[in-house]
Amino acid sequence: TLVNASASENAATVTQNGDNNDSTVGQNGISLTATVLQDGDDSDSTVTQSGDGSSASVTQSGLNQSATTTQAGFDNNSGISQTGVNNTANVSQDGTGNNSTVTQSGDNGFVVGTSLVFVDQIGVDNGSTVNQVGDGPNTVDVSQNGISNRSTVLQLINDGFGNAATVDQTGNGNASTVTMGNVLFSDRNTVSVTQEGNTNTSFVTVNGFDNDATVEQLADDNLSTIIQQGTGNIADVSQSSNGNSS
Repeated sequence: TLVNASASENAATVTQNGDNNDSTVGQNGISLTATVLQDGDDSDSTVTQSGDGSSASVTQSGLNQSATTTQAGFDNNSGISQTGVNNTANVSQDGTGNNSTVTQSGDNGFVVGTSLVFVDQIGVDNGSTVNQVGDGPNTVDVSQNGISNRSTVLQLINDGFGNAATVDQTGNGNASTVTMGNVLFSDRNTVSVTQEGNTNTSFVTVNGFDNDATVEQLADDNLSTIIQQGTGNIADVSQSSNGNSS
């Protein structure tokens, strides 16, 4: 365990139970808070924070988990919770008032899996929620650049093995919800959402095998809803003017 804090009113708490766990906390700023709990074996956690008023928490209960949180700016919040085996979360936030929550459970009783999450938020008041429950490797990659964007990615109890979701929002006030495996067991599905304008909304729900959903909304005030259930479905939505609905 390595804790390094400079400036004033920073706090770091690290609790380790198990064997061969490693935790590094580095803080440089004012009123920064880091909390790390490792309850298992061979897990690794790194928290790096600069700026004022940000907080980070990491909870690991399992085996061979890795979590990295990097925050720069003001009043950002990151929470990572990992259970199971071989989960990886990498969260980087730069700006003011951004919030990220990652929950991973890598082993749901079918096979031992690896879940990968990458969240990169640059801007103000962006919010990202990722919940992975099924076996992996599942992959989520969320990047938001702007003001007040919201992203939710849910890979649930019936989601496993080879699924991936990518969300990229640039602009202000965009909202994206991706749900995979909430009804049927799902595998080898891909989802890609890109929203580059303002106040666009996207809903994607995928259940089944080998489905592909792509959403691209490049203007303002657009709405897209995709629901896929079955095998081998392809949906491609592209909206480049304002106020469309599909």
